[in-house]
Amino acid sequence: PKYGGRTINNQTSNIILDELSRIMTQQELFCDPQLSLNKMATLLNVSTHELSQVINEKLQKNFSQLINEYRVEKAKLMIKENDLFTLESVGYDCGFKAKSTFYTVFKKYTGTTPAQFKKAIKSSAL
Repeated sequence: PKYGGRTINNQTSNIILDELSRIMTQQELFCDPQLSLNKMATLLNVSTHELSQVINEKLQKNFSQLINEYRVEKAKLMIKENDLFTLESVGYDCGFKAKSTFYTVFKKYTGTTPAQFKKAIKSSAL
């Protein structure tokens, strides 16, 4: 077994996920390009193994995928709300370390590039 037979009960898992979600949405920690599993586990006062296991088992994704989802959602919101930001600055503001990473991850999660997304938003607003 992946976690050596270690299990985390549902109540504990749900508490960890609720707190993770609260911190991510209220403090937008995903915008920190240096955010790591270790930093998040420390904030949640759990071990990195526990946090990783809860995310893997309950959300069916890894920590990086979770963080990237938050970042892409924030980027989509920024693109919709303000036409003054360059796409590159949106990526950096959302926690991506490089323009290429932002474009690759954005396309993976939305099926479109940030530029195509922005164009579609503009044309639907007309």
